[in-house]
Amino acid sequence: MGSAKTESELDVQVAAPSGSVRTEIDGRPKAAYDPERARLAKVYGNYRSSGREAARWADEAPGNRCILEERSRATARWLHSRPRPAQILEIGCGAGTVLRSIQDILGPGTSVHGIDLLFERLEDAAGAGRYPVQGDGRRLPYRDDQFDLVVVHTVFSSVLDPTTREALARELRRVLASDGAILWYDMRYPSANRSVRPLTRARLQALFPELEVQVEAITVLPPVARCLGSRDRLLYPWLSRIPLLRSHLIGLITVPSTRSPIAP
Repeated sequence: MGSAKTESELDVQVAAPSGSVRTEIDGRPKAAYDPERARLAKVYGNYRSSGREAARWADEAPGNRCILEERSRATARWLHSRPRPAQILEIGCGAGTVLRSIQDILGPGTSVHGIDLLFERLEDAAGAGRYPVQGDGRRLPYRDDQFDLVVVHTVFSSVLDPTTREALARELRRVLASDGAILWYDMRYPSANRSVRPLTRARLQALFPELEVQVEAITVLPPVARCLGSRDRLLYPWLSRIPLLRSHLIGLITVPSTRSPIAP
């Protein structure tokens, strides 16, 4: 599970006021060159500079809006199947879109933290009740068992190196409370994008062998959804009923002794 960070380390890294961004400045020696980290930084830097991905995934674009609405409903079902979390962490939080969505679902009173590799992606994540940190998911600046809910949305599919995936999973497990849960959303089918790699349910279970994986297939294949045009809200619900068209998995990963009911 890894060693706990000291109080002084934690105070420097995460005791940031709501609405500001912290960086990795805890005094540890700089890590050696990491090819996977460098690759991720380059991929997301290219996404940001080109604007291609932002346009493709615009929230209100036909198809995308249906994907987001369906995912939000499913997220609410899974979250409401468990006791309300007091502390939440999102790995790879980016601009904070998912964090804001979860805040909307749960309402005020939850402490929401986020961490992302790229500082630029965090500029929009800061806000009321949100505490973004720049850092590496394999070296989380948080205490053991700190979070009731850890959120990972399309994070592991972006990590191609198996060793890095395993290290990320171990560190995620370390900061998860003994009665906590991981809220998972990620792709299960291959993509034309060579910078990502899918995770089937079997691969997901292999990453967290001691935990219980409860997931359901969701999300009409995005290229198909985007082709629906202005009739997307009429056609998307019909297509979503076809299991083979569901490209992602969403659900909870929990310690077996704290089983959650399957979402309706």
